[in-house]
Amino acid sequence: MYCAAGGLSVSRVLKRILATVSVLAGLGLITGTSALAQTPPDVSGTWRGTLVAAQYDPIEIVFHIEGSASGYSATLDIPAQARTGVRVDSVSIRGSNIMIRMNGIQAEYYAGLVRAEDGISIEALDGDWGQSGEHTPLRMLREP
Repeated sequence: MYCAAGGLSVSRVLKRILATVSVLAGLGLITGTSALAQTPPDVSGTWRGTLVAAQYDPIEIVFHIEGSASGYSATLDIPAQARTGVRVDSVSIRGSNIMIRMNGIQAEYYAGLVRAEDGISIEALDGDWGQSGEHTPLRMLREP
């Protein structure tokens, strides 16, 4: 089978393309992953959101997350209940998701990381608060 470009066969054109790609990859000019995919997300900071469950008044939830992609720690505040510094047992990030577990209050927050317009920084956590078998949507925004 021949290609319209210069009468070369399709297999020769593909071989040339593969050879060019191999050379460029060897020179480090192209890679299989983007720089964004290699940049670990930073979720450190203070995050606020309002939990709205059908049978309860809205409750403000505040996470204080410290650390880096290599390891995070956090505490939880629930101002309406005068609870501050509630222990967070684990903060884990996998891909573009975060899981925050609080065994002491039998709760967890599982959310997607929402990137800002720059494509790098995380501007929101969008997911579900789970407690006592109930799951409620909760969007958290990072404080400036």
